[in-house]
Amino acid sequence: MFPPTPDLKASTTQKLGDGTLFYIIEHGVRFTGMPAFGTGTLEGEESSWHLVNFIRHLPKVTPEQLE
Repeated sequence: MFPPTPDLKASTTQKLGDGTLFYIIEHGVRFTGMPAFGTGTLEGEESSWHLVNFIRHLPKVTPEQLE
């Protein structure tokens, strides 16, 4: 895939603000493989915020938890 998908645990991704991550999830990134996941509903927005929280948690995931 071009551009390559980012490592969501990497500092470059983790340095992004919560609002930026939310926007990317909702609207996607033009001319890349990142589609928009926004549904235009409150439930969809809530799901996107859950994904932001999950992305924030990724650096703390242990190898045992991945199993």
